Amino acid sequence: MPEALASLSLPELEELYRGPLGPAPAGDHVGTFLGFLDSAGGRDPRYRALSTVMFRWPRFGVDFHRQLWWFGARRIALGRFRAARGPSQWRDGEVIQVRYEPSRLPRAVKARMYDEVKPLPDGRVLGIGGIVDERGALDLFFFGLSPAV
Repeated sequence: MPEALASLSLPELEELYRGPLGPAPAGDHVGTFLGFLDSAGGRDPRYRALSTVMFRWPRFGVDFHRQLWWFGARRIALGRFRAARGPSQWRDGEVIQVRYEPSRLPRAVKARMYDEVKPLPDGRVLGIGGIVDERGALDLFFFGLSPAV
């Protein structure tokens, strides 16, 4: 399913993100990096490099049942999270907020980490990866999620 998202332009992804919220995702999903956002963070070479190393190059995914991110072919679990429906930090509308309080990462790191996913009514899942900051500042990139097989 993210393949269908991967063919969309950034304006088309933005339009989808403004749409209605679908059912919450469940189970294990494989991620696809879709593109950097036109934001201060999305244009910053430091954040682009970090996002590339973490989300463009390796295989990654989200297990919504165990509430964790995984990376690589061996699915190394990192970034435990708590998912809750709520307002988007960066866009108008409701999303599933991904917050990292349960993670064992250093407190200063997990306090700044934030992602959100927008389950779409047709079953696709669109997300924004970023860092806690004012609206439009550190929303970094779009990603898609599809159920793992």
